[in-house]
Amino acid sequence: MTSKVPEPDSSVNLLRSIIWQYDSSEALNTIISKKNGWYENEQTKYWDDWYRDVFDLKTANDFGLQIWSIILGVSFIAEGYPDIELTTEQKRFVCRLRYYQLITRATIPEVNGIMKDMFTTEKGKAYALDPNDMSCILYVFTYQPDEALAFILLKYDLLPRPATVGLGFRIIRYRPFGFGHHNHNFGHAPFYDGGKLTWPYKKETA
Repeated sequence: MTSKVPEPDSSVNLLRSIIWQYDSSEALNTIISKKNGWYENEQTKYWDDWYRDVFDLKTANDFGLQIWSIILGVSFIAEGYPDIELTTEQKRFVCRLRYYQLITRATIPEVNGIMKDMFTTEKGKAYALDPNDMSCILYVFTYQPDEALAFILLKYDLLPRPATVGLGFRIIRYRPFGFGHHNHNFGHAPFYDGGKLTWPYKKETA
């Protein structure tokens, strides 16, 4: 049994329904071809557009995202910030994070899989650390999230974690020095725990 969900295929090929005795019938082939063209315009395009604009959270438009917000039970108005309107990309991010929040068991391996999918880009990577005391999960970024992303991270409680466990953020944009048995944790145990995630984002001055 495959673990990969197959891509939906809404294409229609009515010509396959012609049995071999009528392959050479021009009139029948013409009728079926025109009917097939109608299905491509009226059915295939409809379902392809629906999949792109509504079903797929990575490409859904504002209409589709509004439907998803009802299904997922999430609001696009951040508490305390009624005047800030999210962009379409921010809405997609909110819905995707909420979806992950609902389906994950919040173990560190699962959370790190989500962090890799949602936050790892050409700018850098992101991962979660467990202090092993049930106080919080520490979310570490090796790049400074832009203002749009920082707003979602700080003003929406959507990052997956166990119940009653807090969260913290660290921005580490340098190669840290570590120590340990056979130096196994070089790059994992910095002396400085990095800067905090802030919003609005203030650029560093020289």
